[in-house]
Amino acid sequence: DTKPDIIYAFGIRRKLFLEQMFKEKHIYSLGPYIQYVDSMYSPKELKTIKARLGKTLLVFHSHSTPHIRAQFEVNEFIQEIDRIKNTKNFQSVLVCMYWKDILNGLDEKFLKAGYKICTAGHMFDKNFLRRLKSIILLADVAIGNDIGTHLGYCIAVGRPYYLYLKLPDYVDFDNNGDFLEFNNDFFKQLLNRGVECFGCYKEYISDDDIKFVEEYWGKWKK
Repeated sequence: DTKPDIIYAFGIRRKLFLEQMFKEKHIYSLGPYIQYVDSMYSPKELKTIKARLGKTLLVFHSHSTPHIRAQFEVNEFIQEIDRIKNTKNFQSVLVCMYWKDILNGLDEKFLKAGYKICTAGHMFDKNFLRRLKSIILLADVAIGNDIGTHLGYCIAVGRPYYLYLKLPDYVDFDNNGDFLEFNNDFFKQLLNRGVECFGCYKEYISDDDIKFVEEYWGKWKK
């Protein structure tokens, strides 16, 4: 608000894209924002919680916002989560949910499946990223059905990610008909690359994974 001529972005690809969109603004690449915050929990607290959870699968799903509602095949996603949980011997499943989807009642299906619900809170809360970092640190592997900022954050924090890509349908409450077409080509390429790197389940982070995240989210201290 105080410096409207400046935009902070993740990686160089996003910086270059935004420079074409907003030629009058100064764009800076900062890398994954999560590298600049500490966990809400101390290492000792994380260790205590992790001991209780055991091997943990962390779930990120396509989420709604105050303006749009994300709709996807929840039962199909749960089947894939259960498959991974059972074949890879996970003891706990955490589902990180945005507050809007909890208000929409989406948590009920995940709770019924025996999963635990957690949230980083509101994205404008000053502790949002600190909570999110704590949640990611509790996981051994993360799974998601869409590409979001969380993917880059997981890799930057050192947690492998599995992309079970099932793009959602969106209900646009504001009737802003072209909002989903905004920078469409950019996201098509992002999705294709994401599937190449993360479309198969694995419990390690490859060099290609890091290269992909550095290209779109920027570099971070390793």
